[in-house]
Amino acid sequence: MLHTDWRNLPTEARGMVLALGNFDGVHRGHAHLLHAAHAARPDAPLGVLTFEPHPRSLFRPEDPAFRLSPSAQRAALLAGLGVRQVIEVHFDTDFAALTAEDFVAHVLHEACGAVHVACGADFAFGHRRGGDVHFLEARAEAFGIGLSIVPQLTDESGPISSSRVRRALQDGYPEHAAILLGRPWAIRGEVAHGDQRGRTIGFPTANIAPHCRMAELSTVLPIWADARPSPTPPRRDLRRIYLISRKISTARRSMWRLSASCAPSRNSPVSMHCASRSSPMPKTHAACSPPLLDHTPHRFA
Repeated sequence: MLHTDWRNLPTEARGMVLALGNFDGVHRGHAHLLHAAHAARPDAPLGVLTFEPHPRSLFRPEDPAFRLSPSAQRAALLAGLGVRQVIEVHFDTDFAALTAEDFVAHVLHEACGAVHVACGADFAFGHRRGGDVHFLEARAEAFGIGLSIVPQLTDESGPISSSRVRRALQDGYPEHAAILLGRPWAIRGEVAHGDQRGRTIGFPTANIAPHCRMAELSTVLPIWADARPSPTPPRRDLRRIYLISRKISTARRSMWRLSASCAPSRNSPVSMHCASRSSPMPKTHAACSPPLLDHTPHRFA
């Protein structure tokens, strides 16, 4: 369950073991952190304390982060990894001014009633990042809160991070991003009325307003779509549809190929998943979500 008011949490959202962080994309490194948090206190329900919007949006408004997953999608992905409650702190100037001491005392202890917290070794918090894991260790102990400092999950190229996932997508390697994520990257939204450019290329178009700054994705990426079947059975030539996002500038417009068993109707929800540039596209959509890759950690209760 997603909670957006940390000051008035219901009983079921208190007394948890909390994993701390932004969790953008919910990649394999995040799953590793969640596994460590659960292992530390398997008797307590697992929760996540995260921030919305991304802190970079406040501190660097001229260069906001390329978000991998919006709030609702992030919460769904976390639930798929066994997280029962997601506490989403509204990150604004007032919260940014909160001292590190107040974050531990008022947020973690008083509001959340956390019994244990887990974070990465580079986790920093409080006004001007005044708190680090050493400060957290000392203050958490004073409040009877356990702490797990979890090393980053790494592969042959280094730590698995959201930045690496973003870079892989920006460089046009969705297959690399999928390995880091443990699943194909997806964009979800509703099909909207577009500029009818499909008539100029011989195919119908499906337009969706993305949650991220897709102008950063200047490459052509193959994807497949899961869509609610339209009331009218599609013609055979509608099996391949193309998307041109209105959010991309004319100079850097990317065309994303979709393959679906039906053409999405206007206002119908659609989920688009990046595929490998070298792998064949699926001929039809078999399910609403593609299977997780084999190396994704198993869900835990």
